[in-house]
Amino acid sequence: MLELNEARLSAVVDTALTALKGDSRWTNAVLRAEKLLTSGNPYLHFTGEALLMLSESGEIYTANGTCQCKAFKGGLPCKHRAAYKLVKKYLAAK
Repeated sequence: MLELNEARLSAVVDTALTALKGDSRWTNAVLRAEKLLTSGNPYLHFTGEALLMLSESGEIYTANGTCQCKAFKGGLPCKHRAAYKLVKKYLAAK
């Protein structure tokens, strides 16, 4: 399980939201990703290349620049890819 400091993650999320400047779809994805990352999900694993996570549907998604979820397949931003990007920024900010 990936353990994240919530205060540090919150700072990364705030920076990401500022950079989005009103892109409502990505803003929603980032907010949902933050909830996913802080929900106590028992299966969050960062490989360095991708973030693996257990979804509410019981599926395990592997997200990086792509994802297997419906939102990604529909060409929309998804919380899984947003979570991957947040984790990468979080780890880079050490």
